[in-house]
Amino acid sequence: MRKELTAAAVLIPLMEIDPAMRQNLLGSQEREFATAMAIHVYLRLRRHFRFCRYGVEASLKEVVEQIGDTIWTAPDQIITAFASTDAADSAAASNYLAQEILRSISVIFETIKVSQDYG
Repeated sequence: MRKELTAAAVLIPLMEIDPAMRQNLLGSQEREFATAMAIHVYLRLRRHFRFCRYGVEASLKEVVEQIGDTIWTAPDQIITAFASTDAADSAAASNYLAQEILRSISVIFETIKVSQDYG
């Protein structure tokens, strides 16, 4: 069964990221926080989707690196808004990141839905 991965599916795990973790991303010279966030997003998405490349399932490392690269290279104003305590700013930045993550992984990976919808 195939179903497209959507930005809304990517947005959910982004919204779950703890505000303290978001703050850690601000001004960090180390990529570890972006990688930790990428792992969270990947693990949540993997419940419902598999990521394949050339017909072979991609490794955790490949997918996490792509998601992490997207977070790490986001514009500073997006990361600042993502870490903001203002709900509207944070939501807008989360939406932007979800769209960018979706775009970046869709270019490289084919997503295959592996679970049934609830209901």
